Amino acid sequence: MNRIPALLIASFLLLPSCGKGNSKPAEARKSVPAQAGPAKTAEDCGVGLDIAPSAAVATIDGVAVPCSELFERTSKLAITSQAEFREQLRGLHQQGLSELIDEKLLNAAADEKKQSVEEFVSGTLSIQPTTPEEAKAFYEKALAQGEQLPPYDEIQEELVAFINENKQKTELSKFRAELRAKASVELSLPTVLPPKVLVDGTGPAQGAESAKVTIVEFSDYQCHFCGKSEPTVHKLLEEYGDKIRLVYRDYPLPNHTDAPKAAEAAHCAGKEGKFWEMHDALFANSGALGVADIKRYAVTLGLDSEQFAGCLDSGEMKPIVIASMEEGQKVGVNGTPAFFVNGRILSGAQPFERFKEVIDHELGQP
Repeated sequence: MNRIPALLIASFLLLPSCGKGNSKPAEARKSVPAQAGPAKTAEDCGVGLDIAPSAAVATIDGVAVPCSELFERTSKLAITSQAEFREQLRGLHQQGLSELIDEKLLNAAADEKKQSVEEFVSGTLSIQPTTPEEAKAFYEKALAQGEQLPPYDEIQEELVAFINENKQKTELSKFRAELRAKASVELSLPTVLPPKVLVDGTGPAQGAESAKVTIVEFSDYQCHFCGKSEPTVHKLLEEYGDKIRLVYRDYPLPNHTDAPKAAEAAHCAGKEGKFWEMHDALFANSGALGVADIKRYAVTLGLDSEQFAGCLDSGEMKPIVIASMEEGQKVGVNGTPAFFVNGRILSGAQPFERFKEVIDHELGQP
């Protein structure tokens, strides 16, 4: 087995989310129902259960246990599991298609030269062999970063081979990108859509009430990945304008002790018409969300200090935060941020392009 740690030779795809462990319209207090369908059809019991809700899944001493009762117990995890599976499936298809395109372009280039792919690659790529000095520098850098490695003399040959292989992969990747840039490639892979659930879009909102697409966001002011998602959310609002509506709902995680009070603070600011201003201030200062800090932000935003402090200290807005959390739990939120695009779940700090895929699909629906 290669003794060079896996951290040196592999990269990992992580779900960018926090787990449980330009105009700014005024705050909307009325219900803003997302245009979303139910988690199941009339004929199906629920996700992965293609039987009628009334169909028995067990019989206990002659008494039937209906599927609907089972799904009531498993629905949260079933919805989340299906969403995660579809995202993995989407990634699998996209990666496979990318590799297939690169392979076909490389084969075509080799055929043009009447060479095998191996001959073509070796004759096209210019790779300088790794010197002992390079290998030593790589080794010392790894040690400085905390890697636990055997003595250099014991792994020098493995290390040189590893660096050479990486050089070849890097150069081949660049060459493939050049081939693709010169070719005419049109992608028509169908969008893998997340599952759709019925989610209550009650809360502060931006965008036209008549928008065809409603995005309900469950978020946490102390969550790093929630903050990273904010620029993407702003870009969506700018690009789509009145075609989309954003509804913000609170989902402070148990390990973020300042998040619940921060969520209340935004709603307290909303009483004076400055929910979104406080919302932005809280995300901009996510590392300093103590009550004293939040009250300073209120002063900076020009809020009535006495009124704001009274609202925050009394816990007046706590029921709103709790109601949002309960709704999130009901629809399967198990980390933040979690977005529901017309009820279609997108978990984590997803890129703009993924939102665009789902939004464009929904906008194209009758």
